[in-house]
Amino acid sequence: MSDTRRREVEARLGERISGLVEEALVSANKPLSLSEIEDIALAVRERVGEAVTQALVEQQAAQRVPGPVCEGCGTEMRYKGVKKRRLVTRSGEVDWERPYYYCPTCRRGLFPP
Repeated sequence: MSDTRRREVEARLGERISGLVEEALVSANKPLSLSEIEDIALAVRERVGEAVTQALVEQQAAQRVPGPVCEGCGTEMRYKGVKKRRLVTRSGEVDWERPYYYCPTCRRGLFPP
């Protein structure tokens, strides 16, 4: 991940954490119990996990690879654009975009890893 991208992600995470903690403290008009503090920490952990996962997925998608070679005929496959999906991961839901390639000769499609 580039330094610029890393700083952007860190800034976004810092804002999200600050907002969540402030929101929790403002909504609690009394001292918090340990269970309430843990609930806040777990909510922050969940949202931070989602944000980190999303940032890494976006970084991976930004890395274009040359057209892969078709396993059937050996020619370079054609880039057909980016396909989008919403995935449920262990750290929450993320938007996943990845390139799709197609071989018109063999009629095979491929999503590179």
